[in-house]
Amino acid sequence: MFATIRKHQTWLWVIIVTVTIISFVILGPNYTRTGNLGGRSSQYGMLGGKPIAIEQIITAKREVMLGAFFKTQQWPTDLNGFEMNRETYIRLFMLQKVKDLGIVVSTEAVANNVRRILGSGNIDDFETQVLKKENMDIADFERFVRDQISIEQMVRTAGTCGKLVTPQEAETMYRLEHSEVDARLAYFRATNFISSVTVTPEILGQFYTNRMAEYREADKVQVEYVFFNATNSHAAAEASFTNLSQLIDNEVRNRGTNLFAKAKTVEESKKLIREAYIHQKALTIAIRAASKFSETLDSMSPHTLAVFHSLAESNQLTVGTTKPFERKIGPDGMGLEVNGLEFASTAFSLTPQEIFSPSVLSEGGVYLLAFKEHIPSRTPPIAEIKARLEEDYRYMASMQISQQAAVQFSGKLTNGLALGKSFSAICTENGVTATTLPALSLSTRDLGDEIEHGIDLPYLKQVVFSTPVGTSSGPASARDGAFVAYVAKQLPTDEAKVKAELPEFINYVRQVRHNDAFNLWFNSEIRKDDAFMKAFQQMAEAAQGPKVRGPSS
Repeated sequence: MFATIRKHQTWLWVIIVTVTIISFVILGPNYTRTGNLGGRSSQYGMLGGKPIAIEQIITAKREVMLGAFFKTQQWPTDLNGFEMNRETYIRLFMLQKVKDLGIVVSTEAVANNVRRILGSGNIDDFETQVLKKENMDIADFERFVRDQISIEQMVRTAGTCGKLVTPQEAETMYRLEHSEVDARLAYFRATNFISSVTVTPEILGQFYTNRMAEYREADKVQVEYVFFNATNSHAAAEASFTNLSQLIDNEVRNRGTNLFAKAKTVEESKKLIREAYIHQKALTIAIRAASKFSETLDSMSPHTLAVFHSLAESNQLTVGTTKPFERKIGPDGMGLEVNGLEFASTAFSLTPQEIFSPSVLSEGGVYLLAFKEHIPSRTPPIAEIKARLEEDYRYMASMQISQQAAVQFSGKLTNGLALGKSFSAICTENGVTATTLPALSLSTRDLGDEIEHGIDLPYLKQVVFSTPVGTSSGPASARDGAFVAYVAKQLPTDEAKVKAELPEFINYVRQVRHNDAFNLWFNSEIRKDDAFMKAFQQMAEAAQGPKVRGPSS
C-alpha cells in the first residue's frame, strides 16, 4: 500500500511543497508559538468576513495531516502546536480563495487522481490500514484530493506570469551567475598579531572602565534538586507489557520501508522501537513517582531545604546542587537531555517563601527543584576577571592592527600594480602570504572552512565582483581581521557545461518565478483580510517544555 502511494504521489508533492513555502512567507519570523486549536473559546477568528467554524478547523486540520502523510508515508509526529495551527489556518485561507475564484473540480478528475494515488491498492484497505488510525474515512480522503486539485489550479493560474522567462533571458542569467574569475587574497588574520600586543595595568584599567557594562554579571540562582531517572524503571516498564512484541511488529508494519529514528536495518529499527516503548513507559513511571514525591513534600511543614533533604533521604534519592547559573543560559552539566532554559525558568520562579518547584520534564526523567540561593547582578572587580580582560583586549587590539596592516598593504598594492608588478611579487616584498581562491562565481556555495570561517562568503563575492579585472579591492573587513582581494583575470566559459546545464536552469528559473509570482499574489490577498490576520496574532502560546515521544506519539 505505501509503495503504491509513493509511486503515484508526484502531483501531490509539488502542491504540498509550494503550500509549505507560502506558509513561511506569510507568517515570517515573528510568529513563533501558538496554542492548541481546540481552545476553550468557540471563536476561531474571521475569514472572508465570516466567523471560522469549528467544522472548518477540523476539516482543514485533517487535510494538513493527510498532506504531511503523503509526503512521508507516515502520520506526522513532528508538527508542534504552532506548526499545526499555522498550516491549518493557511489551508483554510487557500480553500477560501479557491471558493472566491469559483474553481470547481469534476468528480471524474477526483476519481482519476484517487486511482492514481492508490494504484492497485484497495480503497477499503487504505481506509482501514491508514485513515482509521487518525479517525478519518474515505470522505476525508476524497475531499482532500479534490481540494488539492483546486489549490493546484489556483497556484498554476496565479503564478502563470512568473513562468514567462525566455531561453535567451535564462541563458543571460546563467552566464552571469556562473561566470568565474581567478581571484587572490591577502588575508590579515587578527591571531597573527596577538603576540605583538602589549598590555600594561594602565591600558587594562582603561579598557575595563570603558566596558564595565559588558562585564556585568546577570542575576544568578542556585538550586538543589532530586532526579527521578527513567532508566531506573526500565525493568519494571518492560515487565508491565503483555504485548510488547505485537506492538513492535505493528509499528514495523505501519512504517513499511520507513525505519525508526537512525536505524539502518529492519532489525536495528525493531531494537530502537523496543527501547522507545520501554523508555516511554519508564518515563511515565518516573512522572508518577515525582508527582507522589511532590504531593508529599507540599503536605509537609515547614517548607525548608531540611525537609527536602529528609524526604529525599527517606526515598533513597540523592540531592544534587547546581552551580549558580543565569536565566538565559541555564545550568551546566545536568545531562540527560534536560531543557536548560525550562529548568532555568522554573528555578528563577522560586523564592525563599516558595522554595519547591513543579516538575521539570526531560528526555531522561523528571527533576524537582528546591530554592537555595539568589545571587544579585554585579560587576566583578578587575582583579577577579583579569585574565579574561587581557584576552579580550589582546584580541581587540590585534583586530585593529590587522585592519591597519590591510590598509597599509592596500596602498602598496595599488602602487605596485600601477608599476606593472604582479600581485604575488608585491605580497612577497611586503612579507604577506598570498592565497589563491578556487574559481569563484556568483553561484559558488562553498570555499572551504579555512576561508569561510573568517570571511562571509556573500560579502566576499560582493567585494570580488565589484572589483574590475586586474585591480585590487581595497581593505575589507573579515570576522577575524581584514583582507584585500585581487582579481587576476576572467576565466573562459565552458560552453559544453553551459549547454548541458542550461535546460535544467531554465526550468529552475521558471519554477522560482512561478512560486514568487504566486507568493506575491497570495501575500497581498491574505493581508487584505485584517480579521483573518488578527486570528494569527491571537493564537494562545504553546505549552512549554520538551516533548518526549515514543514510536507513535
